[in-house]
Amino acid sequence: MGFFNTCLGLAYMLAPVDAIPDFIPVVGSLDDTFVGMGVLFLGLSSVYRNKLRDVKTKTILELIDDGNNQKALKMLLEDKGITIKDP
Repeated sequence: MGFFNTCLGLAYMLAPVDAIPDFIPVVGSLDDTFVGMGVLFLGLSSVYRNKLRDVKTKTILELIDDGNNQKALKMLLEDKGITIKDP
């Protein structure tokens, strides 16, 4: 979805058809700036979050494979905003 949003933002900025025509002073170019850049940044941030999630998932799976179930569980819970005290 993030890649799609990134492409959509780029396509909107490059497309000759706009929500507000460019011949209208100031406002015409602002729609390209705000809508296009907004969708582009939304897509890029989504790609980044997905990559970060993949790294966390890989780390948790490696911890489980190594037998560190407690540490993996703690990391999973912290990712969801739940903290547990160590005994």
